Amino acid sequence: MESGTSYQALAESHPFAWGSVRKNPKGNHGVVRTRQDWFKTMTYHLLDSNGFLLLHTLRGRVYWISQNTTNHTTPDWKLHFSVCEDDLGVAWNILAEWFMESKCEVGMKVTTSGSSFCRSTQRGREITVYVYQYDAALRRGVMYERSPDMNCDVYIGDNTTASIADWPALGSREGHIADASQLVEYESDFYLGPEIEAPYSPKFWYDFISEAERRLQRAGVRSNDGVAEGDLPLPGCRFASLRNEAFVVEPDRPSPAPVVVVDGDCHVVIGTNKPQLQYPSNQAGWNAAGHRNPLEETVYLLLLRPPLAAAPR
Repeated sequence: MESGTSYQALAESHPFAWGSVRKNPKGNHGVVRTRQDWFKTMTYHLLDSNGFLLLHTLRGRVYWISQNTTNHTTPDWKLHFSVCEDDLGVAWNILAEWFMESKCEVGMKVTTSGSSFCRSTQRGREITVYVYQYDAALRRGVMYERSPDMNCDVYIGDNTTASIADWPALGSREGHIADASQLVEYESDFYLGPEIEAPYSPKFWYDFISEAERRLQRAGVRSNDGVAEGDLPLPGCRFASLRNEAFVVEPDRPSPAPVVVVDGDCHVVIGTNKPQLQYPSNQAGWNAAGHRNPLEETVYLLLLRPPLAAAPR
């Protein structure tokens, strides 16, 4: 807990605290490991990239890379926290502390772009917490290549020719690899199977959201003029909202204009005027892709037992 405060947050001496990280955004801030009563040790890393500060696990990095390989068409559920620009540092210290204390997977991020983000169409999404959801298209996060001999995709690892179809038998209930002799040691943290969802139940997310709301309110953090447009407001919440940001085709939305590349006498047209997969606009709503909402029961719990009454902005 931050010394001299009445709320729980990263102390300024913590390697992931906002003040110390912003002094050297691209520096090496080490890793933080925690276990306590959890079933495994969680290891967290920091990354400053593309206008965001990210707190993540190794599995989170693989999750994001795997989503890229699907053209962002797999479920991409996120909790957004609306925080005014002046309170971002305090909110980061509070939510990062609670994220790690809760042993969350994948990652969270905060904008480092200031008013250019907070006053844009992304207003209300200043802090994001990722909600992992398994999808077969993520191919369980493993490295693979096409084998002409086996006529299937095979895992690229040490001493194994296990095909992708064999992976369900290799995964343990905790999402680690049951037979460690078949894989390089650290690769268990790259696995993206359905088991990873199990510890993060609707009740888990209810507790996470409720306590996050209470801690932010207790610290006097202000929302950025309410939750984000296009998100699903969560019952009884001042800061938190929910959105699936899987890419979709919006027929009425302008597409990027084609680019003509001239190479000598050759003219190559890159792109098309036809509607393309894009990040969903606010007008497309909170679940434009129509995927199953993994937090549906969480929303019901928030309706039944809302967090503490929201403090005034």
